[in-house]
Amino acid sequence: MMLFVCGGTGMARPPRPLSIARCMATAALFVLAALLCPPVAAMNGTPNVLVLHSYHPGFSWTDEEAEGVLDTLREEWPGCEPFIEYMDWKRHPGDQSIEFLRAHYRERYAPLSIDAVIATDNAAIDFALAYRAELFDDAPVAFCGLNGDPAMIVPQPDVAGVIEQNDPAGTLAIALQLHPDRKHVLVVLDDTESSLENRRATEVEAARLRDQAEVVITQNLSAGELAAAAAALPPDSLIVLGTFNRDREGQVLSTEQSLRLVRESTNMTIPVYSHWDVFSGTGIVGGHILAGRSQGREAAELAARLLHGERRIPIDVTPPLTWTFDHRELVRNGARLEALPPESVLLNRPVPLYEEYGSYLVAAGAVFAALIAIIALLAMNVRHRAEAGVWLLSANTELARAEREARQMLGELETSRAALHESEERYRNVVEDQTEFISRFSPDAIHVFVNEAYCRYFGLDRGAVIGRRFMPALPGEDRRRMAEHLASLTPEDPVGTILHRTIDEDGRVRWQRWTDRAIFDSQGRVTEYQSVGRDVTEQQRAELALSRAKAQLTLLSELSRNDLQNHVFTLRGYLGLALSEAGEGPALQDLLSRANDVAAQIARTIEFSRDFQGLGTSPARWQRLNEVFLYALSHLDIGPLERIGALDGVEVYADPLLEKVLGGLIENVVRHARGATRFELGWRETDKGLVVWVEDDGPGVPDDRKEQIFHRRPGSGRSLFLAREVLGITGIAIRENGVHGAGARFELVFPKGGYRLDTPRPGQES
Repeated sequence: MMLFVCGGTGMARPPRPLSIARCMATAALFVLAALLCPPVAAMNGTPNVLVLHSYHPGFSWTDEEAEGVLDTLREEWPGCEPFIEYMDWKRHPGDQSIEFLRAHYRERYAPLSIDAVIATDNAAIDFALAYRAELFDDAPVAFCGLNGDPAMIVPQPDVAGVIEQNDPAGTLAIALQLHPDRKHVLVVLDDTESSLENRRATEVEAARLRDQAEVVITQNLSAGELAAAAAALPPDSLIVLGTFNRDREGQVLSTEQSLRLVRESTNMTIPVYSHWDVFSGTGIVGGHILAGRSQGREAAELAARLLHGERRIPIDVTPPLTWTFDHRELVRNGARLEALPPESVLLNRPVPLYEEYGSYLVAAGAVFAALIAIIALLAMNVRHRAEAGVWLLSANTELARAEREARQMLGELETSRAALHESEERYRNVVEDQTEFISRFSPDAIHVFVNEAYCRYFGLDRGAVIGRRFMPALPGEDRRRMAEHLASLTPEDPVGTILHRTIDEDGRVRWQRWTDRAIFDSQGRVTEYQSVGRDVTEQQRAELALSRAKAQLTLLSELSRNDLQNHVFTLRGYLGLALSEAGEGPALQDLLSRANDVAAQIARTIEFSRDFQGLGTSPARWQRLNEVFLYALSHLDIGPLERIGALDGVEVYADPLLEKVLGGLIENVVRHARGATRFELGWRETDKGLVVWVEDDGPGVPDDRKEQIFHRRPGSGRSLFLAREVLGITGIAIRENGVHGAGARFELVFPKGGYRLDTPRPGQES
């Protein structure tokens, strides 16, 4: 990976060869410095340092901090081997973990003398400051990664540190500056301390930019909800990825997993920005980066100052931030490169050959020019042999020196070429080890590269296919779709994915999914295609089998229900005749009336099962809530009940059976709320999501039955049980929150990202 700084001197130039005199002088200075300045470790001894990390090894931010701490400690004390502990706070928070670690560290470090403690991030900082007297003999504490107000650290001797002050607002602003055509921004956060701080800064910046773009801040979603929110973004969107290492369901995600989740949910068509160093070079476009390595280095430097006798060092509240961007992602996403901040660091920028080897070529040219000049001078001064002899001797000496320097430079060039060849070989090995099929071919299907997996799958010899035209056997319709797919790739949108069939050597149909990238020349003409694919035949077969099974089960259910309805209709007819013929016999009348009620209940159950037979079989979709409610109400006879309120201005993401759920809630009022005269509708937005309610003035639900009414019970209605099942498909909760004696109140809670508002909001509540 190559690093460049915009607005600076560009790529670092290779050092010029040193003359012998300069080399000797430099060596003498190093020897003198070594004699006069002995290492600190030799003078003062190597201290015992405990490095206490809040999180677990393998968490990218913690690993970056750890590298910065270790590098700096070993620069100060080359023999330093610190004690390292990980509290694993993301996965095991709480007082129980604190007590366990307290006892564990007391037993481990009681026999030792700890000279200094370096704590990274809030959990470790709080622990070290709370128990340093008890566990570490009041050793000095240096820290980094502090989230929140630095004033929460009570000033005390031998304590110094640097806060974790990143710039989510600056990252949001630069993303919209580089993509002025983007009108929607999704900001992704979890519920950690750093995310709470970042949310406040982001909200302020979002208010400033509200005329430029709509900024939606998500916090504490589940991984599935985040994937759904990202997939639902329109094309003119951006994503700003903050910390998302623990989702609402407690699942812990690495930085790589959280980034892959949002990128794959959008098929990598929406630019992703972040203010965290751990994402740099892994697929984000860039941002105003806070580097974990620099935080670790500063904490170790502060620890060294404390160990050297400084007692009171103020907390550093302005850690350095860097504008860092990935050149490849900037170009791929069509960013305005001229809008980059000055002194930006660019990763993965292609380096022209003349920049990388320019100094070598100039030096070699100078040498050859000198040689030509010498030869010309010799030819012109041949008649002055006596004087030329002295001059020639001098020139030969200079020529020999120049030749030696040229050979040295050529040797360095050869070493660079060997390193480049080794890098290419490593890349080739990575490609060959992939299980996906990889190929590159020209527009007329002449292949220039195929990997081993591609050859094995199609039964090809690599030597026979390279440089030749090859196209797998495709059915006619799929061949046409493939041609249209490749023709649809443009310089603005060069990547596309297609699922199609192939026919193997035995005539069997196989399914493949390919991702193709078109490579264009400066005139916008396709020069090559690069394709990565895999066989998905078994997946397609499984999906087809599942679809057929669902269709068969639906048909079977429909046939069974029709038969039952016919039988119940006949039974109720006979019961009606029996009731009319029973005369005045009260016992027989009572039995026949009960039998008729049972038949009616069976009919309602059959009708209800028909309504909900499609539960979960159709994909969820966005629906206008008031329209859904009006459709549901149009099928009901509410009699004298008065309706108050409406559900205007709300669009929700739910199963198509949402209409049945709302209709069931109103029917529940009609059938069970004895004495009710009205029902009321409304909604409000809270920090947990959108709450929609249906409330009546009937007798209400006793407190001990508020949860039981949603349970499935033999012999009773199932509308509330199935309502909870339907809503749960898309993460919607339902609860009864009324006051017994004053009326029932059913509340539907839609999660963040599961609703959209397009009217002035009635108000927000916590």
